[in-house]
Amino acid sequence: MLTTLISQVADAYFGLRALDRELEVAQRTLESRQESLRLTEVREQGGVTSLVDVRQAEQLVYGAGGEIVTLERQIEQQENFIISSSPGIQVRSRAACR
Repeated sequence: MLTTLISQVADAYFGLRALDRELEVAQRTLESRQESLRLTEVREQGGVTSLVDVRQAEQLVYGAGGEIVTLERQIEQQENFIISSSPGIQVRSRAACR
């Protein structure tokens, strides 16, 4: 029983670390897509591209933002599982993970 709990907490912790890395990638993706949107808007204002391209770039920004929200929720759930499984432990400081 104790071995199973330790295994579950360890799995959850490594899953949490993987989610942290995914969040970092998603944040960089959002930054990249925001810059791409900005450039697409400039091109549209200059008549080089269409409003359709701007809307597509906006959708990519919204999608990347939604992925970040999803990952943050999953991270919180993992943290809550670890804390509830191991009362009294601190998973990590908030400053260390953001």
